[in-house]
Amino acid sequence: NLIMALFNCELNDQHTKLCSGAGVTHYPTLMYVGAGPYHDSDPITSAVLGDKASGPYGPTILDRTVKFQGNLNIGDSVLDWVKAMRGLSTWYKWNNEGWLRGLRD
Repeated sequence: NLIMALFNCELNDQHTKLCSGAGVTHYPTLMYVGAGPYHDSDPITSAVLGDKASGPYGPTILDRTVKFQGNLNIGDSVLDWVKAMRGLSTWYKWNNEGWLRGLRD
């Protein structure tokens, strides 16, 4: 199942602190929380471009999360991104907790 939530970062000080801690700098921000670690960029690109290596909305601060860096006005790109992130999360679970772990060991 996929759960989506809407969170108001400007409701009060506590919400503002939470969003700041999550690295939300633009509205709207779409983040995916999955089973495994996500890498916004590779070390070489990050060294050259800094925070912009991750995309226009910057890197993700929280573990197990990744920000959508594309155009939110194109629904198909958002859907494709969600499917890709879900696939990576499922693959991570299979490799570390599921039936593929037995193949590795």
